[in-house]
Amino acid sequence: MLLRKKLIGLPLVQKILGWRHTGFSVHSQVRAQTKSEAEIVGKYIIRPVLSLKRLFFDETEGNVRYQHSRHGSQEESMDYLDFIARISSHIPDKGQAPAVLSVVK
Repeated sequence: MLLRKKLIGLPLVQKILGWRHTGFSVHSQVRAQTKSEAEIVGKYIIRPVLSLKRLFFDETEGNVRYQHSRHGSQEESMDYLDFIARISSHIPDKGQAPAVLSVVK
């Protein structure tokens, strides 16, 4: 549908269709009103919350270490429960509109 309405291009559609698990579902009652809003939501959806390449787990200490930059110059270490709490805070409540639409309006 987004391709047909020219809101995204074919390369992005092919990329999304190549994903084994998309990791998200679409809430159909919240709709973008403009092409700009649709692009913002699309960019938000395809960007992961974190990179698994920058995530490390120390089983002996029970700590998670995350490098915020590609070069490892900014790194943060935390208890695994704190890490789970921080990551799960990005999961919206059922029926909640994505924050990106709230910012646009």
